[in-house]
Amino acid sequence: ADGAAGGEEAGKTVSAAAGGGDRFELLWRFESPVCEGRNVSCMDWNLAQPDVLAVGYGDFRFTRQVGQGLVLVWSVKNPTHPLRIYRTEHGATAVAFSARSPHLLAVGLYDGSLAVYDVRKEDDQPVLASAYSGGKHSDCIWEVIWTDRGGDRASAEVLVTVSADGRVTQWTMSKGLEYSDLIRLKRAAAAAAATAQRMPAAD
Repeated sequence: ADGAAGGEEAGKTVSAAAGGGDRFELLWRFESPVCEGRNVSCMDWNLAQPDVLAVGYGDFRFTRQVGQGLVLVWSVKNPTHPLRIYRTEHGATAVAFSARSPHLLAVGLYDGSLAVYDVRKEDDQPVLASAYSGGKHSDCIWEVIWTDRGGDRASAEVLVTVSADGRVTQWTMSKGLEYSDLIRLKRAAAAAAATAQRMPAAD
C-alpha cells in the first residue's frame, strides 16, 4: 500500500475471496500528508491498547530506497493525525510492540539497524539503538519479535531479529542493546564451495 494503511477507497467493499462470498466494507483509512507517496512495509497492533497501530514505511528492494524512512503510531480514534512520528535514517522494514512493556516499540531498518522507541515520550529519538560495535546487522532486518523468557522482571523479555545477513540474533536491554547470535546461516553456494575445498582430491 502507498501512504495510507487501510485498503480501498472509503465506501467501497472488497471481496473476501476471488469467487465472491462475504464482503467487507472499509471503515476508515490511516492517512496523513506526512506519509503521502510512501510504501507501507510493516505493521503491528499494540496488545495493551488495541486501538493503537504502529506502521513502518520503507521498502525491501535496493533500487527503491529513497533516503529517510518513517514510522507512524496511529490510533483509530484519530486516523488522520498520527500520535507519534519517527523519522529514521533508513527505511523501516519491521516493527513490534512489547507485550510486557507496551510503551516500547522496536523498529528494524533496511540497513540492519535496530532501534527501540518509548512511545510515551514526545521526542523522536530512540531510547536504545544498535551500532556496528554492538552487533548491528549488516543487511536488512526482516523480522523483529519480542520473546518472553518468563519471570516477573521486565528484563525477562528480549528481542529477536531475523536479518538478510543470515543471522538470527537475540538482544537484551538491561545494559543497552547487548547481542548474542542464536543462528548464523550461510549462503548455499558459499557453503558448498567451502565443503568442496575441504574434500580430499581424488587419486
